[in-house]
Amino acid sequence: MGLIPRPQMYMDPNIGLGKIADIRHTEVDSAVAAGVVAAGAAVQMSSGAVTTVSDGKFYGVAVAKDYVDNLDDSPQTSKYKAKQMVPVLRKGTINVAITADVTEGQPAAVDGTTGNFKPAAGADTIVGTFKTAGKFVADDATAGSTAQLQINLP
Repeated sequence: MGLIPRPQMYMDPNIGLGKIADIRHTEVDSAVAAGVVAAGAAVQMSSGAVTTVSDGKFYGVAVAKDYVDNLDDSPQTSKYKAKQMVPVLRKGTINVAITADVTEGQPAAVDGTTGNFKPAAGADTIVGTFKTAGKFVADDATAGSTAQLQINLP
């Protein structure tokens, strides 16, 4: 005995947005938030502070913390407030929100309108690789619209 024959019946295999999926070969920096930054969002560095990527250069992914006072809401919708320190994953695998269906091994790009991630196409800058497949659910961004993203930034 000892093994659960169907673990999906007992626990959700998806982890929360911004949660590190694998601790091997992980590097995390810290930066001050210039404005509200959601956990799991792509961030850019500007004037020594991070903001959600809109038109700047991809700096990393905001890492969610576990239930501490400096976060709002539940872990799936947690946000850092302006002037709070944000841990930013620069190397490793993290759970992120997606804006389209993705497949395992597919190159990833940042969706500049949301700060989430999408499959890279055309002139998109590749920022990492999706390590798991994900199905986008348009009417509920927290249910099934996640995938694990692996990044390796200098």
